[in-house]
Amino acid sequence: AVLLYENKPHGPQEVPVPRFALKSGNGKFIMAIGAFIQPVVGVDIGNTLGGSMYFRPASIVNVPAKQGQKADFFINPLHSGIDVQVIGFPGTKNQLVGYVNFNFTGDDNSGIAKLNAVYVKYRGLLAGYNYSLFTDAATMPSTISWCSVTGNDWSKGYQVSYSSPSFSGFSFGLSIEQPNFNEGSKIYKGKDYPDYDDNTVIGNATQPVPDIPFYLQYGWCKSSHIRVSGLVRNFCYVDKVSDKTRFVTGMGVQFSTKIQICKPLTFLGQGIYGKGIGHYINGMFGLPLSYLPDDAKPGKVKATEMMGWLAGLRCYVSKKIFLNYTFGQSRVYGVGSYWDEFKYGLDTRFSVFYNVTPYVQTAVEYLWAKQVQFSDASAKVNRLQATVRVSL
Repeated sequence: AVLLYENKPHGPQEVPVPRFALKSGNGKFIMAIGAFIQPVVGVDIGNTLGGSMYFRPASIVNVPAKQGQKADFFINPLHSGIDVQVIGFPGTKNQLVGYVNFNFTGDDNSGIAKLNAVYVKYRGLLAGYNYSLFTDAATMPSTISWCSVTGNDWSKGYQVSYSSPSFSGFSFGLSIEQPNFNEGSKIYKGKDYPDYDDNTVIGNATQPVPDIPFYLQYGWCKSSHIRVSGLVRNFCYVDKVSDKTRFVTGMGVQFSTKIQICKPLTFLGQGIYGKGIGHYINGMFGLPLSYLPDDAKPGKVKATEMMGWLAGLRCYVSKKIFLNYTFGQSRVYGVGSYWDEFKYGLDTRFSVFYNVTPYVQTAVEYLWAKQVQFSDASAKVNRLQATVRVSL
């Protein structure tokens, strides 16, 4: 079980380690299939997110709230996931891991399987699709929602990365990853082809340079560490005023930590700041904010300044019950005249989890979010939800 746990992703909605696995007679091959089914029932009060499992301030439907749309009951029976993990030469220096994971969120009533992770891992090298190396998944708080708290880094990407072993508590990592500037596409889709004096002045371009995240971490025990992460990225576009292909550099820095204050109580924290890194800040992912036209220079774009942070506490009341409280914020600055919507969002959650058996977990959760726009218009939403998770 420890070997399977150490070689799979760890996040608030990942498939738990399965309770059974197949092992070859000579011990050189292990295959495990895990899954969970987690129906969710809840209600939005004061506004609506359209029944979406992705709870975040930027997804508030009406700003301000509209009469007749201030409450929304929902049931999502398809909140589930399945994964397959294969380990060759387990426990040796030549250990080889293959992993694939799909989830079924049931969002928008589609229920279509979505790729959550797929990779091959060998001696610290990983090639495939997984959490970005910029992400410190160990500092993400537990939540029923499929989307983690706004303000933290919850990004994934296609990558070739290296994570070192621990050297007296110190470790590091470096990666090259496929650029992503808006949800579901590596090509920037926000404010396409903006006009100036009725002429199109900016055009899209493919992205020839990868994102490069890296980190340095120090851990003084299994349950406590601090990490500093960095990110450099490049955005390529067409300046139609000067008829040139140009690029602008974005960069970010993150400090994250997980500290066990005492045996039952753990502090989780993240702080992110940068320019052009909307894809890496939960609450801005999917918004066309990373790079916007420069008002002062028609035909050119600039990297948008932004930040995010979260702080949380996890407390184990007993071996079976733990509480989780988090608060986070994401904010964007200096967007100019091409964006007048999302300015900042606040997100707080309080959850109670009860592990009934190793296979069954129940939870209830209260969530609150607020979105403020550049016009100073704002809206809030409250959500109450509950779930039962059955793991296989």
